[in-house]
Amino acid sequence: MRVPLVSWEKVCVPKCEGGLGIRNSYACNLAAICKLSWWIYTKPDSLWVQWVHHVYMKGVHWNDYTPKSDTSWSWKTIYRVRQKFDLAFSSSVQWLPGPHEYTSASGYNWIRNKQHVVNWEHTIWNSWSVPKHIFINLLIVREALLLKDRLFQLGVSPDADCFLCGTATESHVHLFSQCVYTRRLLHLLSCKLKISLPAVNLLGWISSKPWANVKKWVTIAWIHAVYYTIWNQRNSARLNGYVMCPNVAFKQVSSILNLR
Repeated sequence: MRVPLVSWEKVCVPKCEGGLGIRNSYACNLAAICKLSWWIYTKPDSLWVQWVHHVYMKGVHWNDYTPKSDTSWSWKTIYRVRQKFDLAFSSSVQWLPGPHEYTSASGYNWIRNKQHVVNWEHTIWNSWSVPKHIFINLLIVREALLLKDRLFQLGVSPDADCFLCGTATESHVHLFSQCVYTRRLLHLLSCKLKISLPAVNLLGWISSKPWANVKKWVTIAWIHAVYYTIWNQRNSARLNGYVMCPNVAFKQVSSILNLR
């Protein structure tokens, strides 16, 4: 089974935190089950809550209750989920006894794995770039691609030399900013867009520019395409032993973006 490039915990976070915005199904299930605990706390007139008190709790408060060994699996599951949310319920600032009702969405947001907010969200996710370019650039900013520096450490690659230039260790920093092949492509891009590009952190640099939206998104789409081409040519060198001339590769990028 192939090892994923990015852990599931990091994928299942909002895009503003560097993920794909996919909901974690396990956390969603916990948040939905916790709704039953909230009913026990707040809806004593509910028929189901009255039945729970009569059959299981028998006058014991929900905070002090511990299920017996012979109780059903489903009821023990509700109890275990309540324990996971104990801190939120005991703080009394979100759902009890405050004015805001518990919702599965608020429970999910409380229990999910939170990450730090990233500063590159808006330079990765946009409707101007080609989707496959966006995906590769997401892996680049996360430094999640399997380059030779990592493969060499794992004992998979016999060396760590860059496939494109062969003069330095192939790392994310080298391949996408320092490599001779990369610098040539970025120089062609700089001439094409008639702007002076920095050597590193292009996406962060663009996000700080007070440009009009059209100019900004066009520039981002070009950088995404160039980075994708660098990764594509690196793989071509690894698999086929062949690399396009930077000028030819840049013409290919131009044709793709013109169609886009």
